[in-house]
Amino acid sequence: MGAASIFAKTTRDEVLDGWRPSFGDFGSGYPSDPKTRAWLSTWAATASRGRSVRTRWATVSELSQLTLLG
Repeated sequence: MGAASIFAKTTRDEVLDGWRPSFGDFGSGYPSDPKTRAWLSTWAATASRGRSVRTRWATVSELSQLTLLG
């Protein structure tokens, strides 16, 4: 199971690295990452969000509410 976990993380990291030229440096992609949260806050405040973020993610919902209230 350890090898599968390492393979999955390595693959995930490669995919995320491929997205950075299009989306900028969004951090690790995990909700606890301050860089990811900052990127999501900016994303939530834009009018043309696109389909780059899973909008049913609780972190996105929380940040969207803060943006609407701010």
